[in-house]
Amino acid sequence: MAHQPSSTSDVILYLLAIFIPPIPVFLKRGVHADLWINILLWVLGWIPGVLHAWYVISKYERPAMSTYRAAPVETVPPTTTTAPPMTSAYGTTGTAGTTTATAAPGARY
Repeated sequence: MAHQPSSTSDVILYLLAIFIPPIPVFLKRGVHADLWINILLWVLGWIPGVLHAWYVISKYERPAMSTYRAAPVETVPPTTTTAPPMTSAYGTTGTAGTTTATAAPGARY
């Protein structure tokens, strides 16, 4: 069974694996056993770390972050409560809904 050609992001990961192999493995798999194996191989020798990183890049199709999905949001039915009537608000005096405007002394309208 033939694999599809590598995408542009995979080519970038292959090149990055030459310098720091654990970074592409982390981007492909996240914090899984593959990452810890790659870090161990990289510490023991650069070539085993690079080869393992190339294997992980070629084996897994998608980056690890795309496999995470948001939890479904539970819908809450609307409540039928009403707010109490407003007794006073900013700019009002007296009962709710009525405003009284007083002119400043000496003002002409």
